[in-house]
Amino acid sequence: APQSDAATAARVARIEAAAARLAAAGPEPSAQPAARPKHRSAAAPKAQIARAAAEPQSTDR
Repeated sequence: APQSDAATAARVARIEAAAARLAAAGPEPSAQPAARPKHRSAAAPKAQIARAAAEPQSTDR
């Protein structure tokens, strides 16, 4: 039992490290679920980006 627990812990740590690397790299378009509603989630971030780009950075933070 102790050996399999250690193997499981090592596997979990490897998976978590890979997940952290992927999260740091940012989501890939191909990894996004296709069933996600596009009409709402695509328009709002674009509006926020456009608003942030139109304003000086100092007022945003």
